[in-house]
Amino acid sequence: MPSERLLEDVLAADISILDSGLLVLGRQFITPNGKRLDLLAVAGDGSLTVIELKRGQTEREVVVQALDYGSYVQTLTRDDLLEMYESQHPGRNLDIDFTDYFGTDLPEEVGEHKLLIVAASMDAETERIVNYLAGFNVPINAVFFRYFDDGDDGLLARTWLRDPEDIDATTSKSSARKRNYGPWNGTDYYVSFASDEHRDWEDARRLGFVSAGWGRWYTKTLHNLEPGHRVFVRAPGQGYIGVGVVTQPARLVEDVQVPGPDGVLTPLLDADLNAPAMHHHPGDHDKGETVVRVNWYSTVPISQAYSESGLFGNQNSACKLSDATTIEKVCKHFNVPVDRMTDGTFVSSSMSLRV
Repeated sequence: MPSERLLEDVLAADISILDSGLLVLGRQFITPNGKRLDLLAVAGDGSLTVIELKRGQTEREVVVQALDYGSYVQTLTRDDLLEMYESQHPGRNLDIDFTDYFGTDLPEEVGEHKLLIVAASMDAETERIVNYLAGFNVPINAVFFRYFDDGDDGLLARTWLRDPEDIDATTSKSSARKRNYGPWNGTDYYVSFASDEHRDWEDARRLGFVSAGWGRWYTKTLHNLEPGHRVFVRAPGQGYIGVGVVTQPARLVEDVQVPGPDGVLTPLLDADLNAPAMHHHPGDHDKGETVVRVNWYSTVPISQAYSESGLFGNQNSACKLSDATTIEKVCKHFNVPVDRMTDGTFVSSSMSLRV
């Protein structure tokens, strides 16, 4: 196994081998108590990940150290992140680099945080401690890297102690408690739609779809959308632009058909599209443009996006929406009924749509 210092260098240079949805803010930050935080990274939703390498510490020491760093990063503000980033990237600006990397603005508030221990191995007793803490909704996990010499090249194999999605769920539940969210209704999803040369909102309105691409972090959550799910679509940095119901699950853009002018199904890519580069990474199920067909209730141009303080926002392409205030306000704005009826319809005074 290469030294933990070398592994830190590798992760700092290419965090995607750990998580493609992270941007490294810096390394070896000195905390108020004089300790050095190995790596600190930010996700697209503004949440932070503390990455602590085991180095010469005992297993128990590294767990205690990670918890100590967690108590520190939970006090950080947006301005702190800007200053920390600039201190290690002279002449660079986190606002600009964050937008370039994630395609959206750095949130005004720092999100939740996760603790990640990186090691070659961990004894069974310490694994039990980590799992015990996680059982009490402490967002902590461990990942093990093993090095294999393959002649000219070395290979790193990665193994998680706990499924990372379990940690994400823990963080989401904690955030929900702070915002006083209700339980998810089993139907409503938030969708982020970034309109650019790879996808165009006017195309999506006219042809009935949402989409994302250019990385598994962007495409994987679209696969959670199933026919019958209701989607609340938001343009990053602008506001909510539409509400609709999913009619077809996620597929690569080249496999999607839409009704043509004569009503006959035709390939989406053969439609008169405003997005000139929608067919990027053909055949790539991680990076290729991934499309979910939608039957729209109501949409507006991005220039008329609905936004106000306190509405839910998230940088994932899709996630469960359980913020009752956001659901009620967006439904009212778009004249969409709040509740789903038992027969599979959403009913309001002006419309009824069966799914």
